[in-house]
Amino acid sequence: MNEGKYLILLDILGFEALAKEIEEKTGVDSDEVRNKFFIDVINEKIEAIERKGIIIGKMREVTLDSRYILLTMCLKVFLRF
Repeated sequence: MNEGKYLILLDILGFEALAKEIEEKTGVDSDEVRNKFFIDVINEKIEAIERKGIIIGKMREVTLDSRYILLTMCLKVFLRF
């Protein structure tokens, strides 16, 4: 499981609808919810994994804030993180 390279597509599915639902219940703007509680959290986690050298390549899809393509040499360590 540790040999080779692994390409990972990471996508936050349905987070726009959930952000709107949270906005309706709390009054917090859905854009703020998306950025602060979804996108920023994922970005911080990816950066932490990068600093540890687990990710050897990364691309964020320009048109979608919620989709990332990651490359790792060790899937087992990546999944634990």
